[in-house]
This record gives sequence, C-alpha cells and structure tokens, in this order.
Amino acid sequence: NDARVIDLLKSQMASGRLVSAICAAPSVLAHAGVLEGKKHTAHFSVAAAVPDMDTLSAVVVDSNLITSQGAGTATEFSLALVEKLIDKKTADDIAASICWKH
Repeated sequence: NDARVIDLLKSQMASGRLVSAICAAPSVLAHAGVLEGKKHTAHFSVAAAVPDMDTLSAVVVDSNLITSQGAGTATEFSLALVEKLIDKKTADDIAASICWKH
C-alpha cells in the first residue's frame, strides 16, 4: 500500500522499462493496477488478488512485463530476463551450459 512503490511501478510500466515479478509478487503489480490489459501469471495462492492470470504458463512475457508462477519456475524466469535484457542467443547459451532445455 506504499504510494511510492505504486507510483514507481506505474512509471516503470508507462515508460516501457522492464518490470518483472515471480511467485506472489504479481499481486503487488495487480494492486498497483499495472496488470490491466497485460498477459500475466502468478502463484496459485494469490489467484484471488491477481485477476485474469494465465494458470497454464510457468512464465509469461508481455512486452516489458515478465511474470512467473513460483520458485519452481525460477530458471525459466531467469532465462526470460536474460533474453529480454541481453538477447536470445545469450539465454540459449546459458540454458545449454546448465543443461536446461528451453
């Protein structure tokens, strides 16, 4: 409920800067109103607080927003961040180096 956090999230989204959240953290994004019109996911325990979440995808990338379901999806989430921040080749190289099939 901190107005500074809400303002920061709104500013980040509006400017097109990367915003990411994993597990229950997307509920903060929902509270800030920045998930409206965006594809997203979150941990099932916050489904009531995160309307319209994709319950089938471990990680959801929608423009500058990356969300993930929880600790078990952390590797896929991390690789999505690397792909967005650097490039797909780097994400693929990292995935291969850790024997991750992505």
